[in-house]
Amino acid sequence: MRTVDEFQRGLIDPSLVADPPIGPGPVTNSHLLEAPVTAMRDGVPTTISIAVTKESPNFLAAQAGVSPEVYSLARVMKSEGYGGPVDQKARAIIAIGQAVRRMAMSKFPLDATPITRLLTASTFSIARNRYGEQGGRYASTRLDPKPWHIEVAKAILDGDLPEIVPRSTKFLDPWTPGATQRGRKLPDFVKVMENWHRKDHYAWAGPVDGIDTGALAFFYPEPSMPIREENLAKIIKSYRSRFPREPEGPQGA
Repeated sequence: MRTVDEFQRGLIDPSLVADPPIGPGPVTNSHLLEAPVTAMRDGVPTTISIAVTKESPNFLAAQAGVSPEVYSLARVMKSEGYGGPVDQKARAIIAIGQAVRRMAMSKFPLDATPITRLLTASTFSIARNRYGEQGGRYASTRLDPKPWHIEVAKAILDGDLPEIVPRSTKFLDPWTPGATQRGRKLPDFVKVMENWHRKDHYAWAGPVDGIDTGALAFFYPEPSMPIREENLAKIIKSYRSRFPREPEGPQGA
């Protein structure tokens, strides 16, 4: 059994994480293309562009010298990353990889490549069966992995790492009020949490030891409404402690 600390130490090894890579290693050089798609924005069909890879998953996996499942898992871990404290990075990224694998196995238990199927599915036909940015898909896969991510992916698929957030299948980086992504204002975080807990039947799996809740939050399927409501209240309280409501102006303002 390998350890999280072992992979944390690997983050200072240039042969595993340098950009550009130093020495031999399973690396790729994909090319992103901007593809036009029609999406609904405030109830209006709007043409936007999304980034997708020119190369196919099988081509990139072969270039890396690993299986498509290893490569897909490595790619999502690199693309999603972690913006919290550096000394938590390995733990957080391993937890992301485990959540992705768990979701893929739950959705496609009989598929030969469930992780690749999950990560290359898209609501936009032009982006299907390709990697790319998160818009229209489960998670981002827009960045090429480093050898470090390949090694983490192998360990996860081999069951050679302890479970960080058991049962989790979804995750996100909590955003500040009024935050934007690619020029588009993100929805209210609290309302998103209410939808996930009440409509989608997910519950917050936190707080997680060694992972900053303000940088990364995990969620798991939960059939119990009382438990979902309890966990919803907890994550909203945690969020409000970081980002208190703006004071309301005087009546009629």
